[in-house]
Amino acid sequence: MHASRPECHTRAVDTHGDRDEDGDSVTGSSANVSLHAGPSAPPRRRGRAYQRVPVRCGCWLEHEQATIYGTTVDLGCGGLFLRTAMPVKPGLSVRVTLQLPGEQTVIADGKVVRTVARDEGDRPGLGVRFERLPNGEDSLRDFLFGSLRAEHEAVDHG
Repeated sequence: MHASRPECHTRAVDTHGDRDEDGDSVTGSSANVSLHAGPSAPPRRRGRAYQRVPVRCGCWLEHEQATIYGTTVDLGCGGLFLRTAMPVKPGLSVRVTLQLPGEQTVIADGKVVRTVARDEGDRPGLGVRFERLPNGEDSLRDFLFGSLRAEHEAVDHG
């Protein structure tokens, strides 16, 4: 069974096959407002195919052994970072459920792709790469696009 990545916006073509630790393609560009990472995105260790938006909302992460509740740090079409001190091994398949402000519930199936332990920094948590969005893809896209548009307009008028 082949899991497809969510299509929140026209995706950049990955010509080099390079991926960051969250599984996003490191190619991509930004023209005006885009859900793809580009020059306006904050600098990261490596680039992302999808831009992340700082979002603080409650998030349930379920897997075979446990259900974890945490607060998101950032969110994009390709995944999220969840603040939690609960240890989870990379590679674990998970189901993510989150309620974005003013939007339908988003449910995503994904994999834990990285963890940050409490002793590794001030933000313990885990990165999840979305592999499938069975519910709420339009809500996620609309929320992210609206957030990026508002940020873009604030910069233009600020």
